[in-house]
Amino acid sequence: MISATAYGQLLSPKRIVFEKDTGIFFTSTQEIKLLVKLKQLEDCEEQKAEWISYANEADKQVIKEREAYEKLMKEYISLEGVAKDLDDKFRKEFQDHQETKNSLTIQIDKKRTWIKIAIGSLLVNGTLIYIITR
Repeated sequence: MISATAYGQLLSPKRIVFEKDTGIFFTSTQEIKLLVKLKQLEDCEEQKAEWISYANEADKQVIKEREAYEKLMKEYISLEGVAKDLDDKFRKEFQDHQETKNSLTIQIDKKRTWIKIAIGSLLVNGTLIYIITR
């Protein structure tokens, strides 16, 4: 601290040694400043303890979140396999469906052709029978 003289008094702390024991004496303004700084130090220590507690709780929460994430990741991987199996099954069933539609179309076309042939045959035979009977 800087020493200054005001009205003949020295405004720096005085150190007094009495029976091998040292004491420091402050002016009233210095004492107030010192008490304010001590109070600020106490507040900082309380805040530090709160922050440490908060950090510990955050670490615990991060550990829980990581465990939950790992469980979800394992489940995702297993479900990814199931999804692949279902996709393969869907593609096979879709391909079978397309083949069935194609064969049904071929059968319908054959049926239509036979119906046309049958109708044509009936018409031709009917006409011949009509001509022969008349």
